[in-house]
Amino acid sequence: MRFSRPVPFLLVLVVTGWSVVSAGINQDARFVLGSLSAGWPVGDAWAHRPLLFRVAMLPFAALGPTPVAEAAIRLLLLGAVVFASLVLGWGVSRIHTRPWWVAGVVGVSLAWAPGWDFAEPEWMATVFAVAGLGLTLRYTDPEPHDPPAVNAVAATLAPMLLACACLLKYTTTTTAVVVWGLVWWTRGLSHSVRLAWRTLAFAASGLVITMLVSRPEYLWLTEMSALNPTVDLGTPRELLEGFVNVPLVAPITMVAVAVLLPLWRWRRLAVAGCVAAVGVLSLPFVLQHQNFLYHLAPIPVLCAGVVAAVVTHPRTAARMGPTAAVAGLGATSAATLLWFFPEPLRNRHWEFASLAMVAVVALTWLITLPRSARRLPRPGRHWLASGAMLTLLVPVFPVTAYSYSLAHRGTTNLDNRALAQPLEIPGVATDAPVVYLSFSAPYRMQNPSTCQYVSPTWLQRAGDRDAVPDTRSFSMNLACLYDPDARFAIVESDWFVLADADPHVRTAVERGFDCTRPTGSSEGFIACPRR
Repeated sequence: MRFSRPVPFLLVLVVTGWSVVSAGINQDARFVLGSLSAGWPVGDAWAHRPLLFRVAMLPFAALGPTPVAEAAIRLLLLGAVVFASLVLGWGVSRIHTRPWWVAGVVGVSLAWAPGWDFAEPEWMATVFAVAGLGLTLRYTDPEPHDPPAVNAVAATLAPMLLACACLLKYTTTTTAVVVWGLVWWTRGLSHSVRLAWRTLAFAASGLVITMLVSRPEYLWLTEMSALNPTVDLGTPRELLEGFVNVPLVAPITMVAVAVLLPLWRWRRLAVAGCVAAVGVLSLPFVLQHQNFLYHLAPIPVLCAGVVAAVVTHPRTAARMGPTAAVAGLGATSAATLLWFFPEPLRNRHWEFASLAMVAVVALTWLITLPRSARRLPRPGRHWLASGAMLTLLVPVFPVTAYSYSLAHRGTTNLDNRALAQPLEIPGVATDAPVVYLSFSAPYRMQNPSTCQYVSPTWLQRAGDRDAVPDTRSFSMNLACLYDPDARFAIVESDWFVLADADPHVRTAVERGFDCTRPTGSSEGFIACPRR
């Protein structure tokens, strides 16, 4: 692996350093860290995430809510990205002439992931899957000088990594399925089937261990579907809006569309496979129907890998390089311009934004397809094709938000970093045991909690989810409000609205705590003392 062109490498280092110090981690990652810092064992603390993800985040729980701590978290997670990218390049070298370009672009797409994707289980599962794919491609076609022990270790680690990808959130199993498909395409059905059953064997073993180590894990697994919204007539339009948000947050997806559609003429099976992979990766987003954009986190990474493979391969670079470059420049320019629209306008007119991105693809075809790219000299093709990767910059722009028109559309990368600040409420000592009725206070305060449901998801969603009050998890969460050891109830006014809460929750709060005369308040958080 040689860095013969230092300019792109230096650009990657500079932008990555900027993202580390400026972006922070998203509110869901903070939610998990807050749940793990309240004094409960990792197996018993509710964090709305499976045990493996909680274990993966546990080392970061003690760092605290500061910009420096969050920069350290991003830096450590980027170490995992670098490792996965190196392993991927090692494996792709068996099937592609430019393996390190492909691995580098995939790694950059992970390092510069949209703010709502980074450090989510879906993002982390993609990191595991990338490493698992690299190991699989290597051990299934070893070189003569490769030590047998190395191939044996790779053959064991690959399904273990894919099993971890499955166990990070269970719905992330789709990421492993796509890897199986890629192995089928590149190595044959027998290798894919062998990898699949080994992955499932490790995943089943891991699931059994999870249930043995964490007593409430099975309960949460069986009841968690009650927290999701029910399907209604508005869901199809909401799903469409979610899919439209992806190319606006990660325009590399539009470059993939611009490149793959012309390839349909002579690589139909490959294009159909890419479409099928995107369909599989979309299933968690569709089935959970929460319209959270991070459910689609693997798709931009897949698109980045596809674009890199196409524009650097000798058989397709001449034809698709200019197409990818024009699409990249157009998509980057359009997305950048659209991000400067005011938030209310983005929310009301997301259809206009989708039409603008479609127009980029159409103009790309009009500009590039009638011309012969083979007339371009090789250096020109190389630099022109590299323009496609400019789209990877959009997710780390300061003005880019978690989504274009969905939830958290007003939280930009710079705004998010400003939220990483400790919270102090007058009258509440730092070691006072509390019960939280808040999403973000556990992370920002880090007071010990008397409740294993550190952040009361079940109590909060009982107000508008009819199935939640019938669950055992709701009853256990409700019982925490009657625990006399909790000296304060910390209420986040705009997240946990007491007037809209379930009647049982309101009764428990009114009986146990005096929220009419709070001990103190700060930034919309109030501390209700025990009666």
